[in-house]
Amino acid sequence: MADLHAALTRQHYSPFEIIYIVGPTEDGAWEAAQEWAKGPGVKIARCDARNLSLARNMGVALAAGDLVAFIDDDALPEPEWLVQLVGAFNSPEVAGAGGVVFDPTGVDFQFRFCVSDRLGATQQDLDAPFDDGAYPLSPLFPSVLGANCMFRRAVLAEVGGFDEEYEYYLDETDLCCRLVDAGYAVRQVANAPVHHKFLRNHLRNAARILVAKYPVLKNQVYFCLVNDRGHATMSEILAHNGDFFARHRTNLQHDIEAGRAPEGALAQFDVDADKAWRVGLARGLSGARRLRAPADFASPPRFAQFQTAQGASPRRTIVLIAGAGTDEERKASALASRLANSGHDAHVIVGGAERDEASLRGGAWIRRRAPRFAPMSADARAIGMPEPFWRIVANVEAELRRMAEFRTLDIIEDVSGQGLAIAAIWRGRRDIIVRLAGRSLSLPTLFRQDDRVSALCRACLGPIEAALIQGAKRLSFDTAQARRAVRERVSQAAPMCFR
Repeated sequence: MADLHAALTRQHYSPFEIIYIVGPTEDGAWEAAQEWAKGPGVKIARCDARNLSLARNMGVALAAGDLVAFIDDDALPEPEWLVQLVGAFNSPEVAGAGGVVFDPTGVDFQFRFCVSDRLGATQQDLDAPFDDGAYPLSPLFPSVLGANCMFRRAVLAEVGGFDEEYEYYLDETDLCCRLVDAGYAVRQVANAPVHHKFLRNHLRNAARILVAKYPVLKNQVYFCLVNDRGHATMSEILAHNGDFFARHRTNLQHDIEAGRAPEGALAQFDVDADKAWRVGLARGLSGARRLRAPADFASPPRFAQFQTAQGASPRRTIVLIAGAGTDEERKASALASRLANSGHDAHVIVGGAERDEASLRGGAWIRRRAPRFAPMSADARAIGMPEPFWRIVANVEAELRRMAEFRTLDIIEDVSGQGLAIAAIWRGRRDIIVRLAGRSLSLPTLFRQDDRVSALCRACLGPIEAALIQGAKRLSFDTAQARRAVRERVSQAAPMCFR
């Protein structure tokens, strides 16, 4: 939760307040929240039940702003998160909005654009928001993810908040359905990025496998019964849920066989499934929802503005590119932290890492990128670049494009000494500063123990350096001696500057 708090201090949007609802955990979260609450703009409360909907309703009751954003404690919002979510509320009919969510790699989406039907089935491979296809009682409607969403507080109070029958799973989908049925719109934005870490909890193990299935199964049955509204027959509802239960049992069996779930999980699943059928049917058929009265949200404590980190003027997004496991990576991370503490948004792209990962360290975003397959460009083939080297530089370029989808990149500097920005320059970027040393480019760390790949890479370092110099916005050097050495190695150069 400390990383989440640090990320919130660097939000561009202001004013806002923070509300921490801490569940029944013994991981130090409550003590941390108590310390943060000593400062301005932080409200806290304890939720004694393991119930996300109850916790969210407690947060709404404490919130004094017109809009209420929700995020999980194992999620990290990027600096533009709140600004971009708020931008979706451009009409009074918009009651809710959700942004994109990256999985722990920081590369792949966990959630982007999602449409749900009245039986809780979702389609999450959409290429565009499903904003305008819903109407009251429509068979399909847009949904958002609880780890990255925002709602109008007044409308939450109007519809009774979150249904507290949903302790986990389908809670936000149910709310979106009720908002649409009440005549409101739910927007899905292509930005407002959040990174979800999927940390271990009482339902999910260290392998990120959901092993406690009861709430998922029970709430699936309940959701169908309270939200179907005549779209399916009871036989169709029962058959749909039977298939849902069977898929979850099969997936759990595969996880057990792969060693990702304990041996006894299947027997517990069968017990949970029986209980889920009985409870889900009884509560769903009763028609009695666990909603809040408007009075429960009527008198929040006064608004107190949270103090974010002081932004520089102008506040710039600065990206440094470094190679994994090098002195340049360590230096770049330290420089990015200093830039962040000076009020800028600082990012380090680390090429050639062992795995993909996005994290916040010292106020700076560290984006570690492992080699992934990418079709080789004609420029790379022309100089005989080995496939392993291409995968590193191509994924550095892909990360730059990914970042540029969500904000303007004001300054980009390749400090790697390995030519890791070359794929971006070949693709046409002309805004990259390239730092060169007196020595020639060095090999990525991954290749230094492989003589064959090392030899192939060394053969193309000269052409890479020449292309960097030709395509860079400008060059930077640590010393005049380094500048002279580079001039001696190449015949043409971009405008040079000292650094």
